[in-house]
Amino acid sequence: MQLIPTYSTYRSAVVVRQRPPQINDMQTAEIIRQVCAEYAGIDVTVLAGKWRKREVVEVRQIGMAITKHDTKLSLQSVGNYYGGRNHATIIHAKDLVSDLCETDKHFLLKVRTIQNIIEKHFTLTSKF
Repeated sequence: MQLIPTYSTYRSAVVVRQRPPQINDMQTAEIIRQVCAEYAGIDVTVLAGKWRKREVVEVRQIGMAITKHDTKLSLQSVGNYYGGRNHATIIHAKDLVSDLCETDKHFLLKVRTIQNIIEKHFTLTSKF
């Protein structure tokens, strides 16, 4: 059985390699949340709030999925960053983002854009 590298395995390897050692998972989660809020043009507190507008919900789900994928935080810890949501919400967001990336190219472009901004942030941080 041969393992074939996928985009997601490559993506996580890139982030781990570029993240400076002094930044822990909690700081990484905060950076991801800030980047998602900036991308959407909203305040960080809105992502943690109860807003149910489609634009906010999409960015919140992307943020939760990326945070869970790129950190070793528990589902509950990720949920706490996004307004005290429970573990099932994080699992749903992760599955939904994965499914939409496979079927909707515009959504995939949105996710990749956010990931690139996060990656650039870690690249800039590691140079100092």
